[in-house]
Amino acid sequence: MRSERSGTADVERATLRLRLAAAALATTLVLLGGGSPVWIPAGLVAYLVVAVVARYAMPFVPEPVARGVAIGAIGVDIAATGVLVAALPLDRPAWALFVIPIGLGALRYGAFGAAAVAALAIVVIDVVLAMRLEEAEAVALWPLQLVVAAALVAAELAKIRGRDVLEHDVLKRRAAALSDLSDAMTSSQVLRIATEHLYRVPGVSAAWAWAPREDTTAIEHARGGVPHHLAATSLGPKDLPARGRDTTLPGLDDAADVARVIGVHDDPRMALGAVVGDGALDTERRDALIADIADATARSLAAAIERERAERAVGELRISLESVRGQLRAKEEAVATAVHELRAPLTSVGGYAQIVARHLDTMQRQVAQLTRLIADLQPSAVTSPGIAAEPTDIRDLVRGAVARARVLSDAHVELQEPATPVVLTVDGPRVGQVVDNLLGNAVKYSPSPAQIAVDLRDEGDSILLKVTDQGRGISAEDLPRVFDRGYRAAGDIRGQGLGLAVVREVVEAHGGQVGASSPGEGAGSTFWMVLPRVAQTVLEAGNGEPPRSAGEGQADLVPPEPAS
Repeated sequence: MRSERSGTADVERATLRLRLAAAALATTLVLLGGGSPVWIPAGLVAYLVVAVVARYAMPFVPEPVARGVAIGAIGVDIAATGVLVAALPLDRPAWALFVIPIGLGALRYGAFGAAAVAALAIVVIDVVLAMRLEEAEAVALWPLQLVVAAALVAAELAKIRGRDVLEHDVLKRRAAALSDLSDAMTSSQVLRIATEHLYRVPGVSAAWAWAPREDTTAIEHARGGVPHHLAATSLGPKDLPARGRDTTLPGLDDAADVARVIGVHDDPRMALGAVVGDGALDTERRDALIADIADATARSLAAAIERERAERAVGELRISLESVRGQLRAKEEAVATAVHELRAPLTSVGGYAQIVARHLDTMQRQVAQLTRLIADLQPSAVTSPGIAAEPTDIRDLVRGAVARARVLSDAHVELQEPATPVVLTVDGPRVGQVVDNLLGNAVKYSPSPAQIAVDLRDEGDSILLKVTDQGRGISAEDLPRVFDRGYRAAGDIRGQGLGLAVVREVVEAHGGQVGASSPGEGAGSTFWMVLPRVAQTVLEAGNGEPPRSAGEGQADLVPPEPAS
């Protein structure tokens, strides 16, 4: 369509140029002759106006009207030239202006147009000569020869131009079809574009495509109307020709037309159909153009179908991938759920295992301690328990006792200890029992939760351990007897009165001392013990105060309280 519009515009521009040339030549003849009628210049101006208006108004006029206007304009050219020839003297070469209408006829309608306009020009010349026969001479017949010669030349030129135009038109149609088909992405687009270009071929009155549909084929993208007997007929894939083959189908209403079927693809079988008759193109050019369109369609169709198959394969692969991904996701979710469900009991088991592992040594030591306690209850072991001294970091014993007190009660125990190891040669299990008894006694006589402070100090040749609570305290009457075996203060909570007695016996067996102090009932109490670096002979029990250094009062062995 774009090429046709471009060709029409070229013809309109050439027509305007020829008419402008005719007006210029007529003006020259009028000016050279002199004495011309006044209306001739006005007529030339009107002719120019009409020529320009016709040039620029033609694109906006409907095609049927435009054809009539073009023929009428050529008639006006012939009439204007005849009037000018009749108005000027016969010896003027105004006859040469008939060459312009003849050229316009050849330009628009080829050799036939040139011959028709030349015949009309000869008639006009004969009429003018008959009207002015008295003025005519023998030489006045030369315009007829000029017109005939101009007609022959224009006819040949029109024939040559017609061939060029046809070749150019075929090339443009072929190029347009190849360009559009190469841009098509799907088989449906290829068939639609092919039928459109096939329908534009001069001489083709209908075009369509056969495409596969289940077990048969169907007509698609029809242009110009499919013959009724073909539209009602169901053709199978085997009924269509193979790619590159061309067959004809009978049964058309017009015997001059031929229904051609051209195969364009084999798997699946597809074909183009067209009703072909007479047209502007000769048979050879028309068939060559149809064959070129069919060949380009076959190539584009093969590429499009291959692309569609690849896209389908990719789609199926994507679906499979999504399915596998979904299965993997489901498995991962199932595993995550199972892991979540198993984590809680495993965490519990692990926690209990850690507790058991953490306190396994403590449990073993407590069992050994119970064994020794049972042995201490025997009459032979009541008064002087034996010791098995070995180097021991007293900090480990105190830490273990504090940990046990925290686990076995809700007491809050605060521990202060030296930053470096404090090694004593003592019976570790028995000293641990002493610390356990002191902490147990503090918890027992303190309101829940008990607030207990444990202070371990390194005194050089000995160590000092204090256990201070905020409990019920000890009266002045009970304070001297708290370490006696079997003694219980009035209103005591529970117990047999053996815990603090065992503390004193073990500490004294190591050559140490124990003591207790209390501001009074309800004000808490402090229990302390002093152990030498190396276990010594049994020392005399103290009187409730920390032991004294040689040459000084006993109270001096009690470390001073930290400055507040």
